Amino acid sequence: MRVDNTLQPAARWYTGSGIYGHVNLTVSDPVHVAHWGVFVRTPEVSAGNATVAVATEVRNDTATPAVVKVVSLVRDPAGVQVAQAEREITVPPQATQSVEQKTSVSNPRRWSLETPQCYTLVTQLFRDGKLADETTTPFGIRSILWDADRGFLLNGEPVKLKGMSQHHDGGPVGAAQPDGLVERRLRMVKEMGATAVRTAHNPRPPVFYDMCDRLGLLVMDEIFDGWKTKAGQDYGALYFTNHWRTDVTEWIRRDRNHPSVILWSIGNETGHKDEFGITPFIRALDATRPVAGGDVTEGVDVAGFNGRTGGKRGVMEKFHTNNPATPVFLSEEPHSFQTRGFYKTRKESAVEQYVDPEYGDTEIFPGGHSAYRSSYDNCNRRMSARASWKRTSSWPWCAGEFRWTDFDYLGEATWAGTESLAREFNFGVIDLAGLPKDHYFLYQSLWTEKPMVHLLPHWTHPGLEGKNIPVVAYANADEVELFQDGKSLGRQPRSELFDVVWQVPYRAGELRAVAYRDGKPVAETAQRTAGAPQRLALTTDNAALQPDRRDLSLVTFSVTDKNGVVVPNADDRIDFAVAGPVKLLGYENGDPVDVTPHREPGRKVFAGLGRGFFQATGESGDIEVTALGALGSRYFAAQTEVAVAVQRIALRGSLPAAALEIRFTTDGSEPTLRSPRYSGPFPVRQTTTVRAAVFCEGRAVVATAALFTKGLRPVFVPPAGPREDMGAAEDPTQKKAGKKGKKGKQ
Repeated sequence: MRVDNTLQPAARWYTGSGIYGHVNLTVSDPVHVAHWGVFVRTPEVSAGNATVAVATEVRNDTATPAVVKVVSLVRDPAGVQVAQAEREITVPPQATQSVEQKTSVSNPRRWSLETPQCYTLVTQLFRDGKLADETTTPFGIRSILWDADRGFLLNGEPVKLKGMSQHHDGGPVGAAQPDGLVERRLRMVKEMGATAVRTAHNPRPPVFYDMCDRLGLLVMDEIFDGWKTKAGQDYGALYFTNHWRTDVTEWIRRDRNHPSVILWSIGNETGHKDEFGITPFIRALDATRPVAGGDVTEGVDVAGFNGRTGGKRGVMEKFHTNNPATPVFLSEEPHSFQTRGFYKTRKESAVEQYVDPEYGDTEIFPGGHSAYRSSYDNCNRRMSARASWKRTSSWPWCAGEFRWTDFDYLGEATWAGTESLAREFNFGVIDLAGLPKDHYFLYQSLWTEKPMVHLLPHWTHPGLEGKNIPVVAYANADEVELFQDGKSLGRQPRSELFDVVWQVPYRAGELRAVAYRDGKPVAETAQRTAGAPQRLALTTDNAALQPDRRDLSLVTFSVTDKNGVVVPNADDRIDFAVAGPVKLLGYENGDPVDVTPHREPGRKVFAGLGRGFFQATGESGDIEVTALGALGSRYFAAQTEVAVAVQRIALRGSLPAAALEIRFTTDGSEPTLRSPRYSGPFPVRQTTTVRAAVFCEGRAVVATAALFTKGLRPVFVPPAGPREDMGAAEDPTQKKAGKKGKKGKQ
């Protein structure tokens, strides 16, 4: 197999280049089950019984007719056989023949979001009394219904779709996501409270759907971005007209047995009408699920509204009134932005349809790159995340919403009408490093039941002493009480827009929030002022990598003060040395404008944090990661204090005892064993490059360098022009460029 990706641009976003899913070679008997030739349905489901209907395509590649007994065995989630069906057929030579079978399962364990249990269909072909072929097909016993008045129903019960749109890239690993990273991302979305994922704007590798089946996540399965040109050399431009029937057929046959898939999506912002008749074509392949599209409302079974229509006042209400028999949902809304750890009190909204209260009358937070977006829920297009969910949850006839997006994604990185050094679009509630933003906790407060409370912003704001800072709490509780240095600032219920807000004069110290249900405390959290950066912290989600070439370990690195509090304004570069049989996939920090290559041996922290992605090899042995950084304010007025910190972590085995010593220089020379030994933080009063190295038994392990500049931090000045990523969809001067496929996400 070979992929030719030389024609560019092939999409409006980052696509990667090459094969990004598993490739398998199947060897079979000449008489065998056709590729993707098993289709399992459960047309009748109740608590006491479920009908299981199976269509099996048998392929005969011999020159003579083949008499075949088709046996279908149903095994429950524990592997116990609970049903069986048999039928004998004769398949002509060089032909494929389909056979229909039915059986039933008593007291079925129905697949649901809370109990995503899968059955297994074992298909056996016997020829002349011998087993010629055998395949297994996982499936779920469940019923779905899309209703114009009640929304989406799973097993007869209304389920509001708490959905996330998701691009296919994996941030620092590119398009070829290891299975472990795909699962981590899906688990993170599930733990946030999401019930559904939209595959924007192309199908995923099969393992993605297997995971959604297992985790209990519903899927809006989408195949096309467009039917016509959106980027110069994309699928719509080159292949759609001649290939869509073949590709739709293969897509439906591949994914039709997954209980997680509840909706086929035929396109994204392609025009409001299914002008090619894709919907009836799909119905002939699978009549068990409806067809929809992103901003496609005519000629489909379910009307989907993206933000350009569904985000505007009155549009969906009018459609529902005029089309009372058509189910509806928000296929892509809301569109709101956040940059982790960055805040502005004033709104940064574009073409706002639903006006939320301001968090402050004046802007109190200084500076910031123009590509950064406020992590208060006040930077959006058309409506905030809170306003969107308030509206969606109040409409019983709206099946739900798919937010744009769950993770930040690579590409579409433009603003001010020009290409920029930005590399991603920060619509996500989770950044490219997989670190949650404040929006993540907002949704958790709206969509989960386990008690939680989240507090923003961080509480390290030198220079703002005495000024009122809006302090916001998100909680799935009745009330939240805020304490400043132990003194209560009052207990409040959630507002109509799901937040609790205090105006708090800033002083260094601690803020603590306590959430209450029925008058009893159920959850609490705190924000503490960080001191000067002095230490590094390393943590991992997997300290026992298996030598299987697949297992992953994600290492989070942070800059902290002497008490272990993360320094939220730290942007220090951390350099790494990796020892042992492990593969570095990349380092990432979530900074939208940091274009450092992912596999450089170091990365700066962003808002105090970063993450390394490591994959096992096939070899055994201890694995050790050592981190080193020269920490301090990169720009200073009179002086700054520099601390040199080293930290180690084991990804397998234990850390060997080692006498580490740090040597450093301030004259630009490379550190050696003759250089001064580091013993503690030291002052820097002039522009200086600090170099440091860690030595173990006379051998240099890892080195780093950092420039500390006396003077003001440079201010980025963006190119002049309209902000494309902040509402150009409503700017008539931009519509022509949008039609040519040169605009960012609408």
